[in-house]
Amino acid sequence: MDDAGTAIMSCIKVHIASSKVARWGMQAINMLLLHAEAAGATQFASCKRKLVSLGACEAMVAAMKKHATDVRVQYQACAAIRRLAAHDHITSDSLGALGACQAVIAAMRILLGEELALAVCALAALAHAAANASVLASEGAAQAVVARLQADHEGTCTEFALYALHQLLSHDAIAATIDAAGTCSAVVHALDSSPDNIAIQLPGMAALVQLACRKENIALLDEAGACPSVIRALRTFSDSAVVQQHDAVSRSRRLRVRQMSGHEVVLTALTTHLQEDTTKASAIFALIALIEAPPVAIDMLARAGTAVVEATRHHPPCETLQVCGVVSVACLVDAGADCAQLCQCRAPELIAAAMQRFADSADVQKGGALALAMLGHQAS
Repeated sequence: MDDAGTAIMSCIKVHIASSKVARWGMQAINMLLLHAEAAGATQFASCKRKLVSLGACEAMVAAMKKHATDVRVQYQACAAIRRLAAHDHITSDSLGALGACQAVIAAMRILLGEELALAVCALAALAHAAANASVLASEGAAQAVVARLQADHEGTCTEFALYALHQLLSHDAIAATIDAAGTCSAVVHALDSSPDNIAIQLPGMAALVQLACRKENIALLDEAGACPSVIRALRTFSDSAVVQQHDAVSRSRRLRVRQMSGHEVVLTALTTHLQEDTTKASAIFALIALIEAPPVAIDMLARAGTAVVEATRHHPPCETLQVCGVVSVACLVDAGADCAQLCQCRAPELIAAAMQRFADSADVQKGGALALAMLGHQAS
């Protein structure tokens, strides 16, 4: 790679004004990255470092600006940016500072099909870096991605557009610039257009969760039909832990989701597929939010109680889950759960252990004391 990379970069720098050399150079960079990626993580990281040190970032952005209407230059450069910037905040920052965000958004206007999909993916890679958020917001990156979603509801471009939107919406500066109603509608439409395609459902659910984080979007998501889309995805891909963890149910209309047996779906995810402590905590919060909308069958309360206690027991070092667990026990009792059954599951001992482990946590102490009092036990 060393000699080849050096020769390629030298040629590009000398002949950057030639569209043919720029085209060939971008493709050559891409091939070096592709072969290194196939050789393994160590080789790939080494190749990236070498290319960056030789000025690949500067060369790619310069080529995109110099040959703004050359589709092949734009496509190959976007593909290379995607590989260089993905999950690499330092390189992504460098590319952003050189004008890569503006260049990629401009490329999206002239590319089509799979070439456009790669440009969208490059945009997602650049969005990983917080330093690029203000530029992406001012350049209308989210609007450009939503426009792609509105134009195409299926295929690779939709998959990458949903992934890019998820990355973009993680930045408040970008989330504040979107047409919220149009974005909510576009995401739900994309999910509904490909109900059996997990490659679209995964980033689509992630984008929904990002949208649901802003209170002003809740009613818009409800109007767009997000609740049925989420429940359908959870049921269709019931064996996918990744789908189950993107649970936006707790942020949607509780009674409406309950009518679609949403609490059953969340309970199944909690007891079957979810593994990570923080993801389990989210599922518990969703389950309790649904159960707090009465009436709830005694059997459901019993099953929920067992699931909450077991999830809490399996992750004693996780303060977030312990807080969630002790508070949820109190909520379950308040909703009508059988105290004797919860005691049989050793909930009081579990709560006492959490209070002892997290003696400095006001949330654990307050929630634990309330739960023990409702169960008829005293905090020791």
